[in-house]
Amino acid sequence: MARYEPPGGDERPGELEEEEPPQVFDPGDDAQDDCAEQVQDQVRVRPLIDDPELPKRVGDEDRHGAGYLDPLAHTPVMPKRIGLVLVLVLLLAGCGGDSKPEASGPFDYDRDVSLEFKDKGRVNRNYPIEIRDVSYASPGGDDEVTAFLVKPPGKGPFPGVILVHGAGGNRQQLVVQATWLAGRGAVALVVDSPFARNPGMQFPEGIPGLRVERDLIVKNVQELRRAVDVLEEHGGVEDEKIGYLGYSAGARTGAILAGNEDRIDTYVFLSGGSAPVSEVTKAVPPDVRSDVEVILNEVDPLRHVREASPAKLLFQNGRKDEVVPRAALLALYRAAGKPKEIRWYDATHEPTVAVYRDTLSWLTKELGLQTQPVVKGAKIGP
Repeated sequence: MARYEPPGGDERPGELEEEEPPQVFDPGDDAQDDCAEQVQDQVRVRPLIDDPELPKRVGDEDRHGAGYLDPLAHTPVMPKRIGLVLVLVLLLAGCGGDSKPEASGPFDYDRDVSLEFKDKGRVNRNYPIEIRDVSYASPGGDDEVTAFLVKPPGKGPFPGVILVHGAGGNRQQLVVQATWLAGRGAVALVVDSPFARNPGMQFPEGIPGLRVERDLIVKNVQELRRAVDVLEEHGGVEDEKIGYLGYSAGARTGAILAGNEDRIDTYVFLSGGSAPVSEVTKAVPPDVRSDVEVILNEVDPLRHVREASPAKLLFQNGRKDEVVPRAALLALYRAAGKPKEIRWYDATHEPTVAVYRDTLSWLTKELGLQTQPVVKGAKIGP
């Protein structure tokens, strides 16, 4: 595997600070109507955001999630520190520019097709920031994308943020962070990936399974592009700036999105890395190597993130990340177009309080958010 030199140049450490105990996040209990209670029971949001230990456990679902060589890092279960050769042996068992891509690319979709947007009601109570259970049609019309639409009071227009969870997680993983952003004046859409919506999905062995996973990643990127339409049409985000926050696998997907969506102004990637395809395919049997290279190249974050400019990118990584190797973290940063910045923290794969404070500071600056709560009683950070 290629060796990487220690970070230098504009790769600088984050401003480390002593972490404080997480605050209890308690939205309270003020339903708009009876439907809200039914929805709350359905999605189990209320128990999640009432949990005093949640801020410490944010990302727990991803702690043992897919590592950087699974090989696309989206499947829900993968032991930590699994070796490159083992991953590819398991995977292949049974096998003998200057501008963003044109609209005809694999990540394109028909913007004229109806969103089929559905608002199933509010799922939290007695808190000034609304969390609404919503859905919209996946491009192609064969599926429904579930999400939380998190809104501050008022009619807008508002800046917008799309948030995407890590492997093995779902939209609940970043809902608290979405309320912090809404408390600063942004509308946030927390999206379930196709992997989260199909947790028990079985992948075929070998090349067919790899193609299925590739197709789901393409679908995920299309759905996130469609999420921009949701913010603009149903979130009050009109001619305002839009940001993206992705954790782990959500950061990898965001790197692909950044090269194919020009309506998002800034991206924050938490604990996101990617190995070069050339490194992955070294352990693949020669008779299938070319097929694997073609499939992986189509959804290679390193290839797509090069086209992210002029969007501004922030990479936040832990020096003690036990899931994504440092070389993969650096590879994603170094492949990215400018402007970009990387910050290192005394953290593992899971973001700490210090990480989230920097995330909020970055998005506040780039999106023009407020530094004080936009409504009394709203929390704007850990």
